[in-house]
Amino acid sequence: MKCFRSPLPEGVSGAERAGWTVNRRHAAVVLLCSASPLAGANGQRAGQLTPPSAADISEIRLERDCFGCPSGQVLLLRREGSALLTHTGKARHRTEDRIEEGALSVSEFDQLAMQAVTQGFFVLDGSYEDADLRDGAWSQLRIVHRRGEKTVFSREGAGPAALRALHARIEAVQAHIGLSPAPDRLRRGP
Repeated sequence: MKCFRSPLPEGVSGAERAGWTVNRRHAAVVLLCSASPLAGANGQRAGQLTPPSAADISEIRLERDCFGCPSGQVLLLRREGSALLTHTGKARHRTEDRIEEGALSVSEFDQLAMQAVTQGFFVLDGSYEDADLRDGAWSQLRIVHRRGEKTVFSREGAGPAALRALHARIEAVQAHIGLSPAPDRLRRGP
């Protein structure tokens, strides 16, 4: 693959010159993406620059895990009222997946969706973590809406207070929705 040197700005030292070699394909993609009318803030396409309304949100998924934990959790809440909690097993800890199901009211889901919109979830960065930390507990919150989805990753509780408040609200809902073991049709595995 051929590379070219882009024009260097004034004051770039010799040591910095090595970083200015750019792959032609990459440069073309960067140029096209930055000049495109479809490119928007936070990687969103034009037409998605405004956050969705709470009514547009169909699914809220909170996944939590850590390197040393015997299992992780994936909580999936849907607008139609279903709640599914998967405890993800890990072979190294000899744990297995377990699935629980429950129900939440449409008004509870609407309150969560409204909090996500009003607290600015859709304009948050995609990831919050300390670059030096790789083994800590992490969470990933994904919200699906009519025009797409948004995912925010956080390690060891990093991120703005609004993200932590949304996590806490989802955990509070989880605590009172009355989850029970799922029937065999929902279980994974052999």
